Amino acid sequence: MTFAEIGLHEALLKALTQAGYTDPTPVQAQAIPAAIEGRDLLVSSQTGSGKTAAFMLPALHRLAPQERPPFVPSPSASRRTPNQERQSARSRGRERPRFQPAQPKMLVLAPTRELALQVTAATDKYAGHIRHLKAVAILGGMPYPKQMELLGRNPEILVATPGRLIDHLHGGFPLVDRPFAAVGAELGWSEERVIERLHQLLAQGVLTRFGPLFQIERAGGLFVLAAMAVPEERYEAVTAQVNAHPEIAHNYRRAHALNMWFVLGTETPAQCAAAITRIEAETGLPVLAFPKEREFFVELKLPLHQATGAAHGA
Repeated sequence: MTFAEIGLHEALLKALTQAGYTDPTPVQAQAIPAAIEGRDLLVSSQTGSGKTAAFMLPALHRLAPQERPPFVPSPSASRRTPNQERQSARSRGRERPRFQPAQPKMLVLAPTRELALQVTAATDKYAGHIRHLKAVAILGGMPYPKQMELLGRNPEILVATPGRLIDHLHGGFPLVDRPFAAVGAELGWSEERVIERLHQLLAQGVLTRFGPLFQIERAGGLFVLAAMAVPEERYEAVTAQVNAHPEIAHNYRRAHALNMWFVLGTETPAQCAAAITRIEAETGLPVLAFPKEREFFVELKLPLHQATGAAHGA
């Protein structure tokens, strides 16, 4: 069986011929016809067996007939494209610039940035003779202006790493009625896809938690950092006693004379004082409380890496 016998689009056959490919690999021979028919596939194959082409070629085949016709201005119109007309209107103050979310027809998720770049390069090679079909890669560590520039091209194919979502959740999360829909609009995802992926990241342990941080004092509550000097032979028992209180938010061990540090969070200052009194009574140890006097905001963003040190798709 050859690629021509499979019935791929002529533009794809031309690109494959130029790349020196005429016959599909076994996984491609099985997957491509089924994918062209629109069947859902779950494919597992070893490295180097041609998996990228196995899913990308039928996808490009289905996208190729949907090519957009070239812009042909009418004789009475200006020679500028619609996008140039909009830019001109903005410069004259007649139109306010608006963010137009990307609407890709295909989303490819790759586990690492290296694989995402590889898929994008392969897509560009296979689609070299298909007019106006663009593929872009959105990766962790990419500056947001560059990311927005790529999405602004309204690509038909968006290649991304799952952790790219983490960057959007990590800072600048939109404070709107439907924030997940807004994040999805920037990524070219549906609102449901964003929520589903977030649940997956939490279940896999990639994220330990996701949620807002409130200024509890503005709601009448109180956060207090507290410390105790716990005898080593009693440490585990005291830890269990302290953690049994619902007011305890975090509990950390430190290499210090004050070797147990924890945070109390309560709805009122009186509840915090009462919790400290109970802990002292149960453990027989004094609790040193350090209420917040001044608030600082420190934003720390760390890229994700694989165990080998290779950059992951954060």
